[in-house]
Amino acid sequence: LSQPETMAAHFKTVLEGADDHEKLQTLCKLTYKEQAVWFLNAFWEGGLKGGSGMESNSEQMWNYVDKASVIDNAKATGNALDELEAHRFLEAFDEAHTVLQMRSALRKTGALGQNERPKEVPLTHFLLDKYEVDWHVLVNAPQGDNSAKIAEAQDKLQAV
Repeated sequence: LSQPETMAAHFKTVLEGADDHEKLQTLCKLTYKEQAVWFLNAFWEGGLKGGSGMESNSEQMWNYVDKASVIDNAKATGNALDELEAHRFLEAFDEAHTVLQMRSALRKTGALGQNERPKEVPLTHFLLDKYEVDWHVLVNAPQGDNSAKIAEAQDKLQAV
């Protein structure tokens, strides 16, 4: 596809990028809300530590989006917090670690290169660290998946 497909005319369903790292960079450039929607869709039914999904964490996700939008000078159109803002964000949610610790954890997973020194922290980096999910799974996760409805329709067709 020359342009990424979109869900509801404004939410991406495919991330641009030649490899997973480029897709992650594309995801991190989306607004806080768009990053949150992508993450929720990716792990809605499962994939979190312990096997649970984001369904039970959706309210907290919107708290994260709201707080980032309040702290960021760009408000809802923002996509990443500078280091000072990121520390304020972490403190607001009683997160004990620092931005440096979060980046160290992301480097261990390969989401950040060893020599990458971003000046800003996108919501996606926080979420990857918070929920300890595989960033490769995240950037390749289906969005707006209706496979359950398709399977149900196929079952009905088989019954005819």
